[in-house]
Amino acid sequence: MRSGFLFFLLMAGFCSQRLAAQYCPPVSAKDVSVHYWDASKGPIAEYAAHIFSKKTMYGTFIILGQANGGVYSIQCRLENDATGAYVANLVFTPYSGEERSYVICNRDSLGPYLETDSLGRGMYGFMKRGILKYEHEKVLVPPVLRPVWYGISRSDDDGVPGLVWVINKKKNRILYWDLSVSSEMCWCFYSWSLLSEKFK
Repeated sequence: MRSGFLFFLLMAGFCSQRLAAQYCPPVSAKDVSVHYWDASKGPIAEYAAHIFSKKTMYGTFIILGQANGGVYSIQCRLENDATGAYVANLVFTPYSGEERSYVICNRDSLGPYLETDSLGRGMYGFMKRGILKYEHEKVLVPPVLRPVWYGISRSDDDGVPGLVWVINKKKNRILYWDLSVSSEMCWCFYSWSLLSEKFK
């Protein structure tokens, strides 16, 4: 009982210090890596697995191309700064309608790698197997993907409401993605958010 109370006091003190320091600042452009895949870069599974096997900051975003009235991407984010685990999803974002997300890896699947300090190896394997699985299930069909017109934020004061965006003039839409951060107790949680607007 006493040890549990002491742990609570330690955590309370630790959390109060972090909160006092405003520990969850907005994610900046330098904290996110953005990539664009095309057929010249080889199979998507190999390309993405190589990128995600390297250490990332708070998020990684790979634009794969457009098809079926929307944009395909692979979105990875740090789940929170307590676990150190990353969540990676294959995402289909229609120019109108709701996003559809398919899990590639998460904290549960990466757990053993977090404990053995081999996160990069774990990310490589899960990324490659996950993408190949969705290709086999025809969720992702690389040969039909077409190029997109995209942009990447290079600074935090460029006035753009996102870290990466895609424009489709024929659809009269522009899609912005930003990596948002929120706090719960004394931890910082990260999530990709979408803003869809008419192209002016």
